[in-house]
Amino acid sequence: MSYFVAPDGSEHDLFGRGGAESAAQKLGLPFLGSIPIYTELRINSDAGKPHLNFEGNPILAGALMKIVQNLAGQISLHNLQEKPPELNIL
Repeated sequence: MSYFVAPDGSEHDLFGRGGAESAAQKLGLPFLGSIPIYTELRINSDAGKPHLNFEGNPILAGALMKIVQNLAGQISLHNLQEKPPELNIL
């Protein structure tokens, strides 16, 4: 989680901005995205219903979907770079 969105829509950086992205870049790792801090994110996750975070709040759902898409892209990229296993068929 990286920033708080106030009721008026303004964003407030609680921990600064860009630190995780910069650290990922230095480590040669992909930065998947940032998640806004919303109370419902905690409530839904603590209740064991994280899927509800993709419904209702378009800002939160959009941020989460962006991370899911970035992660899926990284998995696909990794799979393309992997050497397929050799098959030993007798």
